[in-house]
Amino acid sequence: MSAKTVTLIFFAKLLLLLILAYNAKSLISYEGNFPYQSLINSFSLPFALTSLASFDGAHYISIAQNSYHQYEQAFFPLYPSLIRILGPLLLNNYLLVGIIISNFSSLIGLLLLNKWLIATFDKKTASFTMLFYFAFPTSFFFHTVYTEGLFLLLTAGFLFFASQKKYAISGIFGFFSSLTRLVGVLNIMLLPLFFKKKWITIRGVMLSLIIATGLFSYMFYLWQSSGDAMAFFTSQSQFGLNRSTHVIILPQVYFRYLKILLFSSHTYQYFVALFEVSLFTFMIGLAVIYLYKGFKKKHQEMIMISIFSLSHLLIPTLTGTLLSTPRFALFSFASFLCLSTLRQNRVKYVVVTIFIMLQLWAALFFVSGYFIS
Repeated sequence: MSAKTVTLIFFAKLLLLLILAYNAKSLISYEGNFPYQSLINSFSLPFALTSLASFDGAHYISIAQNSYHQYEQAFFPLYPSLIRILGPLLLNNYLLVGIIISNFSSLIGLLLLNKWLIATFDKKTASFTMLFYFAFPTSFFFHTVYTEGLFLLLTAGFLFFASQKKYAISGIFGFFSSLTRLVGVLNIMLLPLFFKKKWITIRGVMLSLIIATGLFSYMFYLWQSSGDAMAFFTSQSQFGLNRSTHVIILPQVYFRYLKILLFSSHTYQYFVALFEVSLFTFMIGLAVIYLYKGFKKKHQEMIMISIFSLSHLLIPTLTGTLLSTPRFALFSFASFLCLSTLRQNRVKYVVVTIFIMLQLWAALFFVSGYFIS
């Protein structure tokens, strides 16, 4: 895709989401059962904008305004820190600042991702990968007060600048990515892409340390402030049913979801669970296929991107749930690249159509105050 096409699709999606949010109350009853709802309402923005900060978004706004409360250490600090730093520019309307940061970051991140895909693969592969990316059921989160947009910017920036051999700039992006999410440290896994067989050098080791320093900085802060350097993990059980602070392997997670699908009543939560397990299984299957193709072709880029993608998908499941994995799947680049290799364009457009329909459903429920992971 050209940069112009990426930009046009981005703003078209944002406009569609705002229209959907504006009309949401006439389509479905509002739920809004999440902490700090009164806080985001206090900024007196139209509902179409306020609805973009539900659930995790409200926590980020709270952290930006009041610093960390108990258990909120699960949310990494860069995003709320940026909201707080930039707040005075808009009279401390942290909600509006969060929306602007997310959307600006997402747009630049998508443009950088598109550039990296074109430079690494052919234009056709890059175009279809971006099309699947825009259509993906949870890609509307790039417009919300969540870390998806900022994390995309930092991950895509790391990939793009490393591919251009601008390692100092790439290291900065990598450092901030691990201050945004735990899985930001996984960028270290991609270093062999750029250093080939000689990545274990002083430069490669230094880049690895720079990336990891973001995470270590937050851990040091947690140790100083709460006495628990792992508070980002030990507080996970407070956010979401069945999240565990003990490692749970994937077969156990699937067994939990099998019980839900077989024995639970068909409430809204049932369909969310179905959404989680179906999308996760689909995306991890694609990543595995792409990994197999990489080994078959002895293609280093395909192999490393697949391992990186599988790690993004699998690490969150260690808490014993597939909660939020549909969002985390946005960074399973191997899955999107695998879809782009489908031979028949007709099949590709069918998948895109299904993705768009699911995204409209998910976005409608999210802006209506129902939890969508």
